[in-house]
Amino acid sequence: MLVSAANRISLSYRPRWRTDGGGWATVGKPRESTPSISTVSPQELGEMLARWNDSALEARYGDAPGPAFAWNPADDIAPLDPVTALKALDCLEYQCAEFEGWDDCEAYRFAQALRRSLISRLPGYDDAEWGVVRWGYAAAKEDARAKIEARKLAQEAAR
Repeated sequence: MLVSAANRISLSYRPRWRTDGGGWATVGKPRESTPSISTVSPQELGEMLARWNDSALEARYGDAPGPAFAWNPADDIAPLDPVTALKALDCLEYQCAEFEGWDDCEAYRFAQALRRSLISRLPGYDDAEWGVVRWGYAAAKEDARAKIEARKLAQEAAR
């Protein structure tokens, strides 16, 4: 599912991460404007994630490796909403965090890049303000007063 999520995201949202070799990578077709980014096939990406998942399950539970990852292009046809993909990503990270070295490996860097890409696709994300302009108690108090005033004006106008 995570491979499909990364592969199906439009090019403008496609995750990009640092490889263990120090370069940049993306899954599937890269943007033509960034030829310095290497591409990883969905099969290669799935194998990398499966290796880390297997290592984590072995370290935590003594489990034997699961079946080999096999990419199926038909998996990309089904729509996948960002929230479902984020939940699956949380599951992978929860399991892999048990394994020494998870927070300093390429699979972790991919997971963080995918998370950023998925969050930016959530409904309302593009409409939200960039950065925090107002915050804290004073701003909340001011906003509450403005709402009370707006309600009073609406009530007076309704009379």
